[in-house]
Amino acid sequence: LGTGLVDLGDIETGMTLALVEGGNALKAQHLAVKQLAEQTEDLFLGEIDEYISYSEAFVEILRQRDQKQAEFEDLTEYLQQSTAERDRLANHQSAVGVSAVTNFIKGKVRDLRGVDPAISRQQRIENLGVRIRELETAVDTSGEDSAAFSELVAEEYDVFGAIKQHDFKRAFGALASSHIEFYSRTAEIWRAVIPELEKLPVD
Repeated sequence: LGTGLVDLGDIETGMTLALVEGGNALKAQHLAVKQLAEQTEDLFLGEIDEYISYSEAFVEILRQRDQKQAEFEDLTEYLQQSTAERDRLANHQSAVGVSAVTNFIKGKVRDLRGVDPAISRQQRIENLGVRIRELETAVDTSGEDSAAFSELVAEEYDVFGAIKQHDFKRAFGALASSHIEFYSRTAEIWRAVIPELEKLPVD
């Protein structure tokens, strides 16, 4: 459009200067808009892309933390079940629910094999004791790992948050400066055209 106005100035001799100035102003305005777009991309959009990439990576870290917590909870539940089973056997109590059916079937199998119930109960108590000790160690280790990982995740998030706050403050400051420069340049461009436009006849 700017080039068109300049060319038109060669034809409209009575408006040549105004058309040339207007065409040159449009060209200058085009360059100013292009520069603003490039500055916006360089100063701001890069920060957004980096933040999005980190956020996606952090979601994966949170999944890992949740997995560690789930493993800890599963081990804790298994430990509680094993402890309850050991205590039930030690107190000669009957099982309930699904455990009752399972224990009934196991009992019938032991009867067919001629296994003494008292000896079988004692062996099961001892086996459960070994399992409980192993589970206690596993629960402690899993709990410590989960807590340490959660703390590490929180620390990393705090550090990244502080860095991004600084980066975004700088980016927004630079973005604001580029807009101020753009609008100042725009005003300067068109301020130079106005005197020539005012010279045009209105009739």
